[in-house]
Amino acid sequence: MIAYDSVSPAGGKIFDMVQGWLTELGFACHRLPFGEGADETDNLYAELTVSDGSDNQPFHLAFCGHLDVVPAGNESLWQSPPFTPTHKDGRLIGRGAVDMKSAVAAWVSALAEFINDTEKSLKQPLTLSLILTGDEEDKAIHGVRQIVPWLKAQGKKIDLCITGEPTSQQMVGDTLKIGRRGSFNSTLTLHGTQGHVAYPEKSANAAHALTASLYQLMGHDWDENITGNAFFPKTSLQITSIDIGNPTSNISPEQAQAFFNIRFNPAHNIASLEADIRQVMEAVLAKNIAGNPSNHPYEYHLDISASEGFYCEPNHLHQSLCDAVASVTGAQPEFSTQGGISDSRFLTDFCPVLDFGLCNAQMHQI
Repeated sequence: MIAYDSVSPAGGKIFDMVQGWLTELGFACHRLPFGEGADETDNLYAELTVSDGSDNQPFHLAFCGHLDVVPAGNESLWQSPPFTPTHKDGRLIGRGAVDMKSAVAAWVSALAEFINDTEKSLKQPLTLSLILTGDEEDKAIHGVRQIVPWLKAQGKKIDLCITGEPTSQQMVGDTLKIGRRGSFNSTLTLHGTQGHVAYPEKSANAAHALTASLYQLMGHDWDENITGNAFFPKTSLQITSIDIGNPTSNISPEQAQAFFNIRFNPAHNIASLEADIRQVMEAVLAKNIAGNPSNHPYEYHLDISASEGFYCEPNHLHQSLCDAVASVTGAQPEFSTQGGISDSRFLTDFCPVLDFGLCNAQMHQI
């Protein structure tokens, strides 16, 4: 799998290979391409029911994963070619080894062992499925976001889905993610009136208006009067770039732009935070900042990849996984919500879901 240069969005031969494995194991496979033209993305849903000889309703256990990877970066800095899987000092090296081809490979291997175990005993019938996408690392528009409506249309019911994201910290199995913060990127553009810096009263400096706005946004208590979940950190706004593009030092700029990211707990949603941002902006621009505030119209744009946060209340299924991990490692996993977003956010309203996988210290690294 690592040998395939499946930079997001991914499709084609790597999906053919995984589908071939699953077909040999008896899975019914459905290829689900979404998007058009250059945006077309491959996806795969595979399902198999193992009978216990009864007419009872099967328990449906699903695995969600992605076969796309981030770009390799400067390949000359790699000790071995990123898409040539290499063993070194007991480790497997290659782009996507951690995030998350090894998780998919481990799941398929576990399925093969389970299905071929002639001595296995079941307490009830078991439906096993895989939800695999080629669009997780990029915009995540044509992947699990669109697979879920397809699953609903097919009348599927999943009792538990494990997403194979690398969640572990020091050793495999020490951390289990029961939720993730929401995230969105925004662009804020302030407009003013260009003028000579020696005569500030005759212009409206967009840079002043932008910095005043950012100061208020950075200091705003987004969680005031909100009781967040104990598993989530405080909502955070982080500025990622400030661009003015002023070519000279004696002109006050007529436009200034900033980019920022907000990570938020599920007590918020994107719409409520957008409303808060606009309220802060209106309060700032109501003041006389470097000229007439009416000369400071602003534009606010939300990035298309915005995602809501989610939280899955731990239940007996989570505890079953914790007990299974403890039986192998001797340690109970800790519940956490830290880290980036995952495709579980698209599944949380459809079925109980959790993220569980390898150590994440080297994900996305060279």
